[in-house]
Amino acid sequence: APEPTLLIHMKGSAIPAPAEAAAPLREVETQRIQNWVQRVIIGMKVCPFTQSVNLAATGLEKVGVYPGGIYYPYSSATSLIHSLGATWEALDRMLAAPPAEISTVLLVLPRYSPDDHARFATASNLLARGLTSIGVDKQVSAVFFHPFYDRNRVDPPDAPTHGHLPPHSFILQMLLNFFDLE
Repeated sequence: APEPTLLIHMKGSAIPAPAEAAAPLREVETQRIQNWVQRVIIGMKVCPFTQSVNLAATGLEKVGVYPGGIYYPYSSATSLIHSLGATWEALDRMLAAPPAEISTVLLVLPRYSPDDHARFATASNLLARGLTSIGVDKQVSAVFFHPFYDRNRVDPPDAPTHGHLPPHSFILQMLLNFFDLE
């Protein structure tokens, strides 16, 4: 039997690669996302295990998870293919590094669908399915953030989905279970 093979043939013109952002722009965008992490993730206690913009997974040692660095890669990608490419590169770098060095990646994609959550949701669904298909969905957790996040536009809208908020219909039962209420 032949080896598994994927043949990809280009029809039409190529999707241009994103122009690499100048270092000052990357620094500005990284600072913006770190300010957001400080204000929202830490300040609003969205994740009680993130206590600093540089260190994640604090307080989880009892369950075998140790604090590690946060990596903030930046991509100027505007297309789905380049955004997913940047995501896989960041994931590869995290998996190759010791967890104490990189345990969390916050990929900054400021030019990929900033005003179009439906397009962003498509990309996040592809990524979540990709994590499952290569078997790292138990090792790697993905959480998706978008300024116009709409859980009803995430497929499937009525079931838990990797990296997304639970469906609205699940929240009451989750809270009741969390607080052990009837």
